[in-house]
Amino acid sequence: LNTHSIYDISVPVSQELAVWPGSPRYSSNLLSDKSQGDFATNSKIEFDVHLGTHLDAPLHHIPDGKSIENLDLTKCLGVCAVLDFRGITRITDQDIREKLERSSKLKQNKLLFKTDNSSILTNSPGNFYKEYSALDKSAAQFIADNKFHLVGIDYYSIQKFDDPADTHEILLENEIVILETINLDSIKEGLYFLSCLPVKFVGLEGSPCRAILTEL
Repeated sequence: LNTHSIYDISVPVSQELAVWPGSPRYSSNLLSDKSQGDFATNSKIEFDVHLGTHLDAPLHHIPDGKSIENLDLTKCLGVCAVLDFRGITRITDQDIREKLERSSKLKQNKLLFKTDNSSILTNSPGNFYKEYSALDKSAAQFIADNKFHLVGIDYYSIQKFDDPADTHEILLENEIVILETINLDSIKEGLYFLSCLPVKFVGLEGSPCRAILTEL
């Protein structure tokens, strides 16, 4: 495998990374330190499971929905299409339909949305911007109706900051995996192999993941 064809689209997690308003920042503490004579170095971390690059399980918005350890992992691995929607802040069903009609090869069952958000994650990762680009309710319904497996967005939420929860609810009711806070700044529109496996937390509504794209 040519390592130059692998793209890490995860964001670095540190105390400097911006968080969703009201959420706690990431923190880490040493429990033991090899350099101080301890048997080994061991750390404790505290974070919101929706910090940085992460997956949403249905339980995030559906009270009786599946938790993260019960996700269908085939939805987290496989060919995906990166769709370039830079210049559009509210992505609608018509926007997606027109894009896929212009290039039918992009109609894969996993879709990643590249927007102007990626430049924010690259250039200003420590600041949270409420006016980010995202999908609206009609886009979510289109994705559900067409039985896509996974959708990803290059910011903290698949829906607009001030929108109701409709976008999340439609996707998660249909068990569509949501991948959030990926950085697609250096990724061109096209087809890739995606890997974004969650940690096998029991009973949780989400999990951090390491999201990787590989050129086909």
